[in-house]
Amino acid sequence: MLWDFSIPKAAGIVARTWPFLLLRVAVYGLFAMVFLVMTVSGGIIGHQTLPLLFETVAPMQSGIFGAFGGMAFGGLVLRILREYSLYMVKAAHVAVMVRLFDHGTLPAGASQLAYGWGQVRERFAEASVLFALDQLIKAALAGIGQTMQRIGGFMPGLRAVFGIVQAIADVAIGYVDEIVLAQNLRTKSANPWKASADAVVLYTQNGGAMLRNAAWLTLFLAVAGIAVFAVVAGPVALALGGLEGPVQMYGLIGSAVVTIFVLHVLLEPFAVCALMSVYFARIDGQAPDPRWEERLNRATPALAELRANGEDFGDGAAQPA
Repeated sequence: MLWDFSIPKAAGIVARTWPFLLLRVAVYGLFAMVFLVMTVSGGIIGHQTLPLLFETVAPMQSGIFGAFGGMAFGGLVLRILREYSLYMVKAAHVAVMVRLFDHGTLPAGASQLAYGWGQVRERFAEASVLFALDQLIKAALAGIGQTMQRIGGFMPGLRAVFGIVQAIADVAIGYVDEIVLAQNLRTKSANPWKASADAVVLYTQNGGAMLRNAAWLTLFLAVAGIAVFAVVAGPVALALGGLEGPVQMYGLIGSAVVTIFVLHVLLEPFAVCALMSVYFARIDGQAPDPRWEERLNRATPALAELRANGEDFGDGAAQPA
């Protein structure tokens, strides 16, 4: 088999979590609307005001500058909202996927949303705790990225196409925080900091397998993204083809936002579930290798900080679910 995950199983688990898919539609739909409103508002303001302030700036350029300003402001707003969305959507969704992956069903009488939120609240009393943990994990990703790139550089035929290796590494490490969270929830560790540090090391020491599977996921996501963009952008281009000014650019930006929206709502959970299944299978029976931990510590101080926070938190041996 070219990849180690089961497409039908991963897709089936994601499909069964349809309440969270609907919640993602609502949350990311709101994010997309905020981003589009900020972008269009910035474009309109720039189109109307910049030519008055700078005579050498054309209206079309003003609209583009304003749109980019709106995009930057919209990105800042979404970053502020991210902590809450991580706690209420992504983490709870991962908790339900882990349960379905291991047991095939939820506890009797439990709804998906209630179960997912309950599991997250049980492990992380406040959103700020999970957010701080997530930030440290992401900082540790820098070390994983460097290590994965070195692994990819030695894989036959990949050294000559470093750009592709980089794209694959981005996918391989892009979902590490959610996979680490999945391992936290799966082992029911009493010490999330120590469990996260162990999970990061285990991910890295299985980097070759994770990279190979990420390569296929990169291809799948790229093809799906291009297909979605073509389906969305085609009608938009036909509808706006005769209009002048920055309207066509807004249509292109809107098509890109819709494509990203679909990727986050449907394809991101699939990628997480697929890599999660590979990770669980690969680490079965393994313990964190001190040599890999040493390599990560040389690349980034974030792992050592996770360990230090774990020591401050207290001992909490992971127990199987």
